[in-house]
Amino acid sequence: MHKSLHETVVQFLTETIPLFEAFLVALSLHVVALPVLWMIGWALPWPKPPVITTIIEWDLQTWPPKAKKVFDFRDPKLNK
Repeated sequence: MHKSLHETVVQFLTETIPLFEAFLVALSLHVVALPVLWMIGWALPWPKPPVITTIIEWDLQTWPPKAKKVFDFRDPKLNK
């Protein structure tokens, strides 16, 4: 006749598992697709897609054109 509350809750949870799994698949596809679409330039027009590259280039503006040797930092008087 009437099911107990425990049986009803268990049945509800077992019936919603496929729906929850489909939701997780859709969410993961969106999480993967958004950065790809952003880098292509089809989504989120602000800021411009190569933001990370721009930040790195700005940070490296003051770097010398040629890399220093390790011993220049460790012992600058070594070759003088």
